[in-house]
Amino acid sequence: MLKADHKPIIEAYLAHHSTVEGFITDFMYQWKVDRDKAWGHPLQEEQPVEARFHDMMNRLFTSCDCYAEQPEASYEISEHTLRSEVTLFYNILWGEAKSQNREEVLGHPYTE
Repeated sequence: MLKADHKPIIEAYLAHHSTVEGFITDFMYQWKVDRDKAWGHPLQEEQPVEARFHDMMNRLFTSCDCYAEQPEASYEISEHTLRSEVTLFYNILWGEAKSQNREEVLGHPYTE
């Protein structure tokens, strides 16, 4: 898994340049490509993986899988929850997401 492969997908979503469905499709596709690289798929070149990044991308993959437009089951999450998680991971990996304001991330006005 390479950070550089995931960063533009995540940035496009946080900047509202892709829909939640487009983000999930693009992210999951890249995750599967990276999984094949890590498993030594014969058509893929193996890449070293930073453990923390790998764990975060696996968690984000699970979150994408749990997304539902109208969450009903306890394991389903809304777009707001997914976007908050994507923002958190972006901030941890690359610094504060400039396209997001704190009010949008928190769901209420930010005050210090």
